[in-house]
Amino acid sequence: MAGTSSVVVTAANGIGPTAEQTLSIQVSSPPTITSATSATFVTGAPASFTVRTGGYPAAALGWVGNLPAGVTFTDNGTGTATIAGTPTTAGTTDLRLVATNARGTVDQSFTLTVNQAPAPASTSSTLAGGDRLAATPDGFGYWISGSDGSVTCYGTAVNYGSMVGKQLNRPVVGIASTPDGKGYWLVASDGGVFAYGDAQFHGSTGSERLNQPVVGMASSSSGDGYWLVASDGGIFAFGDGQFYGSAGATRLNMPIMGMAATRDGHGYWLVAADGGIFSYGDAGFHGSGGGSGKTAVGLIVSPLHPGYSLIGSDGTRSNFDF
Repeated sequence: MAGTSSVVVTAANGIGPTAEQTLSIQVSSPPTITSATSATFVTGAPASFTVRTGGYPAAALGWVGNLPAGVTFTDNGTGTATIAGTPTTAGTTDLRLVATNARGTVDQSFTLTVNQAPAPASTSSTLAGGDRLAATPDGFGYWISGSDGSVTCYGTAVNYGSMVGKQLNRPVVGIASTPDGKGYWLVASDGGVFAYGDAQFHGSTGSERLNQPVVGMASSSSGDGYWLVASDGGIFAFGDGQFYGSAGATRLNMPIMGMAATRDGHGYWLVAADGGIFSYGDAGFHGSGGGSGKTAVGLIVSPLHPGYSLIGSDGTRSNFDF
């Protein structure tokens, strides 16, 4: 086995004291590159890839080729290197990674693909509700669900499954991402919930009689629960999603179109078709589109500020502390 070992040699002749000496034995081996031969980054998003090697002593690492703008290569001095940065231009770059130690040199072809980040998520007028769109946690991708249970991915969003080809009792009306973006839920208008990736099933209203159809859902901050919202403002909480109130007993000028949870999961907002906003728990009221004459179809929560953005049926956004 390659590496350094210590051996203690003892000598004795029965006359004098015993003599000892520690010997260091080094067994070297040629370098190998053990990491993947490709990686994918997204423009405008910080990313990194670790180059790993085998062999002894630890290899020095370098590269041949032109790195994309905004990306650097760093030899960590431990037999690893880091390719990292925030790329600015989409494209594909072919490199050769080179590892060298006292026993020799080895190289490996490596392809770095930089995908163009999607435009900021917006909802087209063909969507029945804004909750049919869910953004990835990194903000560089999103999923759109179809009424047939199909899921379309953009940017960094990954497809974990869909209801295509399976029987639905009612059309799918919403999608919500898990906090880590490695899964999602689909919800149908009868409150049936379908979990994919690391999303777990915590319950549904699929077997209950509803006063009005479900129009959307939102995940709790832990991903161990969620809320469903009906068009009359009724809220159904499952898992660790806590009930903070509803508009079920409120006379609404227009039906509820969707909902969004606060970042800490201790509150949520509901949005009506006329842009009216209803806040519960620690969700603060930052304004509404009521009286604007525009039809709202969804709500997006700001990842940095306490506010939100209303999505209109024409794809426009109205920001409130966003």
